[in-house]
Formats: sequence, structure tokens, C-alpha cells
Amino acid sequence: MDFNRKWLIAILACLITVLVGVNGYLLYNYYVTSKSQITASGEIKPGWQLPQNQGLCANSYYLVSDKEIVEIHSPNLRQQSNQVVNIKGTKHAKDSTSCGNYITISSIEITSLKTSEVKITGTIACVSDEDGCTKSLQVGNAHLALTGPEVDLTNFDVGTTVTVFGITDNSFVSPQNFNGGIQVLSMEQTH
Repeated sequence: MDFNRKWLIAILACLITVLVGVNGYLLYNYYVTSKSQITASGEIKPGWQLPQNQGLCANSYYLVSDKEIVEIHSPNLRQQSNQVVNIKGTKHAKDSTSCGNYITISSIEITSLKTSEVKITGTIACVSDEDGCTKSLQVGNAHLALTGPEVDLTNFDVGTTVTVFGITDNSFVSPQNFNGGIQVLSMEQTH
């Protein structure tokens, strides 16, 4: 009888240990998962529209709010540039796909479109294509197409630093895979 009782106590102790471990694991997972979920609002902006001395990547996208600027990942963010949105997503630590901590967007609700006037300084660069070279504005590692009747890049050599005043062009479709487009209002060489 004592032998069976010892086995019964040992089995019960093992079951209690397993149940406590499983519950602890489930609670930990719930806490970590719920803590990394985020809801936020702001304007989607490409990195090239933001100050370049803040450690931001020119070819990444960011959610800009009154509180913070945070990198965001989701397909087709270029078409959603300069739109005010509400997002839901998951926070992640910096990794090889990001420039810093970031949010992977699981859902997005567009609340309004914001046409952005920009004043941006960059360098005239050459993007290789089937015709040889298409000139662009390079800001950090982003290449921007300059569009509109005020654009005459023949006056600017590759490597020339220029300041462009214009409006971001969300409708721009790039056969050369530019990071974005600016409808130029004026452009001048920077000395």
C-alpha cells in the first residue's frame, strides 16, 4: 500500500508541475504578444522627406505623429505616402531589414490625404537604364524622379548639389524603381 501511495504522490506532483509550467508559458506568451501589439495614428512619410541627421533611412517609410517617428513595414507604402492613417501592427526590435525599431502593419485605415510641399537638398545622380542614364535627385540612398514643366536637368551635371522646392507626387509610377517623385516648382544649385 505504501508503494502505490508513493507512486500516486509522484504522479500527482509531476502533473501539478506540468500544469503550472504550461500555465506559466501561456501567461508569458499572452503578456509578450499583447505588449508588442500597437495601435497608432500619424502621417506616412518616406525617409527622404525627413531630416537626414536623425539616423533615419532615406528609402524606408515612417509613421510621423506628434509623439514620435517610427519606421513601418508593409507592402505598397509608397502609394500611401503623405496620407494620414490609423494603423494596427506589431512592434519589433531593429534587425537586418530595418534601420531601427519598427512596426509591421497588420491593418491600415486611411483618414485623409496630405499634399506635402517639400524643400529638399540632394545631389544630381545617374540611374542606369536601357537608354544609358536617367538623372535623379539622390537624398541619402533614395533616388527621386523630378517631374513637371520646371525641370530641366540638362543644366545640372551629375554630382551637383541642388535644392528642390516642390510637391510630393504620390501618383508617380517609376519604371526605374525610383523611391518617389517630386513635382518641381523651382530648383537651384546649392553652393
